[in-house]
Amino acid sequence: MVTLQEVFYPALAAVGLPSNIVTFLIILRRNCLLSKSSSLYLMAISVADNLVLLFIVVVELSLKYHQREPFWSYEPWCNLRDIFTYGAYNASTWLVVVFTVERFIAIHTRTLKTKVCTQRCASWAVMSVFAFSHLFAIPYYWSNASVHKNNQTRCIYNHKAPPFFIHTLQQGSRD
Repeated sequence: MVTLQEVFYPALAAVGLPSNIVTFLIILRRNCLLSKSSSLYLMAISVADNLVLLFIVVVELSLKYHQREPFWSYEPWCNLRDIFTYGAYNASTWLVVVFTVERFIAIHTRTLKTKVCTQRCASWAVMSVFAFSHLFAIPYYWSNASVHKNNQTRCIYNHKAPPFFIHTLQQGSRD
């Protein structure tokens, strides 16, 4: 299974990152017969998905097979890694949810469509999703610690953190 992961994750990143970049550029530069708000949401989703690919697939899953002591095992990256990881993951997920709600409103309600389905409203929604996704990931900063053990530095759950804090974060990341 490890051999499969050593090949699969880099291949996923090699295909996914350029695909999302091309998607972003096509939506940005061409008239795809989409509303301005839909275009904005789709570009934001491609950016969020690239952040997921970068932080989770490349940094966490791919590089760990190729580096004995990756840079994120050391301070401050050990603490910041999960903020970026969970922030990107949450932003990607919630942008799809917000875009779906916006499209539902655009299709089913005429009165709200003119107020909600605008480029300005979409810009605020996208910025809010990115901001709140990363703000809600800040507690993860205190969940990890860089530990040097057996001639190797690793980033592990912080043993000095209260057990209920770590348990709560673990439960929240499973939902």
